[in-house]
Amino acid sequence: MRRRLLPLAALSLVAAGCASHDGDPAPPPQEYDGLTDLHWDATAVATGALDTCGSVAVLSPAGADAQVALVDEDRVVVPEVTPPPGSDLVVDRHWSTTAGCIPTADGPVVVVEAHEQGSDLSDEGPKVVAGLTPDGEQLWSAEEPATLFASFRGRGSVLLDGLVGNDWVVLDARTGAQVASRATVDASPVTTLSPTLVDDLDGGLVDLTDGRSLGRTGDATAQVDDHRMLLQTTEGLRLVEVPDLRTVWTADEDLRLTGIWTTAADLSTSTVVAFDSAGPVVGLDLRTGKRRWTSDVDRSEVDGLRVQAGSGVIVLGAASNDPTAQVVIDSETGEELDGAAGYVVADQGLLLEIVRDRVRTITVDDLR
Repeated sequence: MRRRLLPLAALSLVAAGCASHDGDPAPPPQEYDGLTDLHWDATAVATGALDTCGSVAVLSPAGADAQVALVDEDRVVVPEVTPPPGSDLVVDRHWSTTAGCIPTADGPVVVVEAHEQGSDLSDEGPKVVAGLTPDGEQLWSAEEPATLFASFRGRGSVLLDGLVGNDWVVLDARTGAQVASRATVDASPVTTLSPTLVDDLDGGLVDLTDGRSLGRTGDATAQVDDHRMLLQTTEGLRLVEVPDLRTVWTADEDLRLTGIWTTAADLSTSTVVAFDSAGPVVGLDLRTGKRRWTSDVDRSEVDGLRVQAGSGVIVLGAASNDPTAQVVIDSETGEELDGAAGYVVADQGLLLEIVRDRVRTITVDDLR
């Protein structure tokens, strides 16, 4: 589940660990014994408060500390941010933060943005952006303009994009080093596909190391892993290697990705979800591009922009006014699974269910 947080919908939470402006110490961060201590609002999760990568889930709930759930360890971490050396900024309880996670070759990196509460978001005064390990160790921090906001749907690097004007910066998620910016490369990145490769607004791919355009390769992309991605092109749906874009396979012309900049592959079953122009949701073999199954679910029943994949399931948002309504499909067989008791969250290393704001781990069999 990849998301971008927008400032007008940014979720407020209190940064912990430093002295406040009035001299009183900030309250200690909330502590959790495990996932069962979490209370997640399904509607907030469905509309962008949650970001996942692998077995890590990062929630930015309104008015509370960010929560990093290490699902495979049944542990919850509350990240704390320290400004970079030499900075005059003090991140305390008067600051708000948002967080997400970026998959990298070295594992997930939790990226946290912190800005002073009540500050004018159009002001170019600095904010603090930091990268942390999932268990809370800060890897780096940097001061960036408050007018730039992070997109967490990338891979390898994090895009900080300006909502007004064309300003943008791309930082390596592992080190915080600047990969490129509007001042160094003439491009309009939409999402990062590797530490140096971005999907451009014009539909092409751009190598940020030298600003070279790789041409108009397609109108949609979907990340698979550090070495592969899916491209929707005029010739059909293709699996390509990263970074050289060598084609591994090309699927039938009648098949398309469910949306742009989306999720499409469940690595646990080597399955790619796609739409058939005739209507049904289909599953392809990630290794060959051949069709594995055709679902009874029609594309008109689902929202192709809200897709989760991993741990044996494909989860699509239902074509409904209810953001928590979902359609769950067994990624191995294409069978529709109707046994969910609540809102399902899936990624390559986690399968969760939110029932009456409580979080629990489940298996595919629990959904039958």
